[in-house]
Amino acid sequence: MLNNYSDLLPFRQYSEYDVVNMYSLDTTGVGGRFVTFLTGNNSPDLSAGQFSAATPGASYAGVTALRYENSRKVKLSASGDSVGQILGLSLYGTVEYDNNGQKVLFHPEIQKENAIVVSGQTIPVATAGIFRIRSNAYTNTPFPGYVGVISDAGLGKLAFVPPTTLVYESGLAVCKVLSTSGSLLGTAGGYADIKLTLG
Repeated sequence: MLNNYSDLLPFRQYSEYDVVNMYSLDTTGVGGRFVTFLTGNNSPDLSAGQFSAATPGASYAGVTALRYENSRKVKLSASGDSVGQILGLSLYGTVEYDNNGQKVLFHPEIQKENAIVVSGQTIPVATAGIFRIRSNAYTNTPFPGYVGVISDAGLGKLAFVPPTTLVYESGLAVCKVLSTSGSLLGTAGGYADIKLTLG
């Protein structure tokens, strides 16, 4: 059985000009989740990255084998994060191992095929556009005209709510819902279309 590395489905409309390629995720996680700036790690001086203490393979006494890491970080968004704190929607998953237990660091072809990066590598983050996301990435029922706020479930998930004045005034709405729920075959669940409203 294949791992689900992303909650994004192939349908999407966005411009590469609206994608930020400057940050790495501070942990592992699936794509299609909202990410927030991790304060304290975003100086422009860190843009070139640095070597990480994490070793790419086996660790041997007297041998140093470090790997490169982007020091500028984002984290998965949490409930209460506002539009000003949230960077956008991650387009790639961040993983260490594939579904066979192999380190993806040593298999660049797997990274390309599955739209994933290794921990510490830069992830593309969309700040605008239309996306289709799996039901794993949200709670509540989607309905056209509802808005998405970061869910209490955490991990960058959305909660769909009616567009009340309070939500707009508090700056918590990160997207607008464009559809009701679609149904994927089998046990894959549903999906919905959203339009980012971050800027």
